[in-house]
Amino acid sequence: MTDEAALPTPSEIIEIHEEIEESYGLKYTGISAYFPEQTLSNVLSDVAAYDGIHLRAAALLKRLISVHIFEDGNKRTAWTTTRLYLDQYGAEPAVQETEHVATVLRCIQRLDIEELAEWLSNGEIDDEKLQP
Repeated sequence: MTDEAALPTPSEIIEIHEEIEESYGLKYTGISAYFPEQTLSNVLSDVAAYDGIHLRAAALLKRLISVHIFEDGNKRTAWTTTRLYLDQYGAEPAVQETEHVATVLRCIQRLDIEELAEWLSNGEIDDEKLQP
């Protein structure tokens, strides 16, 4: 990620994903046949509409997971991309405990952008929304 105020580019997200594919030895690789690469630009346009780093980070996280761009590793790619985005501002997610993060990422459809932004900035979240 290049510019301090910029969202990642589609090619940067794809590069992050390729590194994850290699690191985890994912069986199903690449961009989903149902989701062409240029659609990443649409995701980033949606995210750019939010103001503030935590709202944008939350939108980036939720949109990358929700649209399921890649054959496998969407949550890992979204989480890594979001962490790198926050890092540009000297910020980091308030919660980094692996199991808690995994639970939130699995339940992301139950949460709105504002709730995710709150969780990213101070770790607070409605635990009832994380119940199976």
